[in-house]
Amino acid sequence: MFFLLLTPRSLARIQTRLLATIAGLFKSEYVTERLRKAQTPEAIIEAIRAGQQVALD
Repeated sequence: MFFLLLTPRSLARIQTRLLATIAGLFKSEYVTERLRKAQTPEAIIEAIRAGQQVALD
């Protein structure tokens, strides 16, 4: 699994924050399993949203 982030050089700080967020999502076995099983773009987005919610709880 990979993620491609395209950000302007002037926004390097945002790219770093995005990478940190992605790394945090992968700490959750629940999220990684949902991402592996996702078969549509919508399922991927839902898995990421669920991971963000789990991180907030």
